[in-house]
Amino acid sequence: VSAEAGKILGFPVTIMNTGSIDRLVLLSVEPPPNWKVVFKYTTTGGTTMEVSGLYVEAKKSASLVIEATPPSTVGIGTYTIPVRVSSEKGVVYSEINLKSTITGAYALSLTPSTLLTSVSIGSSTTLTTRITNTGQTPVTSLGLTVSGAPTGWDVSITPVRVESLKAGESYTFTVTVKTTADTVAGDYLITFTGSSDQVKSDGVQVRLTATVSTSWGLIGVGIAAVMVIALLFVFMKFRRR
Repeated sequence: VSAEAGKILGFPVTIMNTGSIDRLVLLSVEPPPNWKVVFKYTTTGGTTMEVSGLYVEAKKSASLVIEATPPSTVGIGTYTIPVRVSSEKGVVYSEINLKSTITGAYALSLTPSTLLTSVSIGSSTTLTTRITNTGQTPVTSLGLTVSGAPTGWDVSITPVRVESLKAGESYTFTVTVKTTADTVAGDYLITFTGSSDQVKSDGVQVRLTATVSTSWGLIGVGIAAVMVIALLFVFMKFRRR
């Protein structure tokens, strides 16, 4: 079966009991690393369930589907999935090697323009984030998500979505973060994550330091200076007396 990375591959299988007695058979599999493989059986009533064994009557058969899901980052190539049908005592009745050909692999990387920036309380700051398709197949509906910003902060991303991105290509998003006037001065960690219909990137944290506006600092210095002068004036006046 051929499919893209991350997609479910279905292998229909029939188990036939050619013997003269009913048997309980156990199902086992040795999937490639990080692959998920399950056995799905549909009853006569139409209910589908995951099973690890089946009871097969003599001279009859049972059909099931083996579903294999490769990781989204698996490389292009052909993979073997050995499947065994055994008795309760471990005797192997039958064995088959399923073949899966992966025709594409997905992966995204994310690089912000900086990992540390600052913003004055009540104002905004802008930075950029580059997302690169490091996989081997184009991705669709590429976007950037930002999480961890305090309640009330306004985070805008331009553009909201990119229709597609070919393998090896990059796209740069612009992020504007606006703080509220009541923001407490300090450091805040905001997480950036690239996402598409097929795969997500690892999250990257950016430290944003909220600082008191310089203008307010100058006003504070001015007020302090006026207070000092006033105190000196009062001190000199009473000293003369």
